[in-house]
Amino acid sequence: MSEPIRAAPSGAALFMSGIPSTHFPLRHPRVGGTLMACYPLQGGLFMKRIILAGALALLAAPATAQEVIAAYYAYLSPQDLRNSRGARLADIGAILQQDRANFHRFGLRDELDEHDPLFASSGTRARIPELYARGPGAPGYIVDLLRRGETRFVHVRVIGHGGRPDYIEVYEGAG
Repeated sequence: MSEPIRAAPSGAALFMSGIPSTHFPLRHPRVGGTLMACYPLQGGLFMKRIILAGALALLAAPATAQEVIAAYYAYLSPQDLRNSRGARLADIGAILQQDRANFHRFGLRDELDEHDPLFASSGTRARIPELYARGPGAPGYIVDLLRRGETRFVHVRVIGHGGRPDYIEVYEGAG
């Protein structure tokens, strides 16, 4: 003979006893219906997990979305590949910084250079190498060509939020 089905203590009984509990549906094959099972939760662990999961979800959500805050095309010519003292630049971030200094400060603009709304001040231009380093970098062939002293037409995108730049992306400008 099979064991009879015993009822768990009711939720009201557990609530009155001060033991935290939860209810969930339980299917029983011989009864053919759905029973409500009530199980005590040990030491409020269930509620702590719910609160922790909610807090983590709030922390993981970004406050503001990243967006393109500026974009421009630049022709990186021989004058951009050397700093103001004539030293050769090998770092792409430094080349981009020199290009913007030539454009804004020295008035040495290549025909294909476009204006940008961010790098007119020397303080903001000084951040270009850092912003470039934080980004995905330029495609390898562009880096190789510039390091060999060849010119390149590039599309520069400044990504940030709230009008503040976070990083720079560099792409091939043609096409």
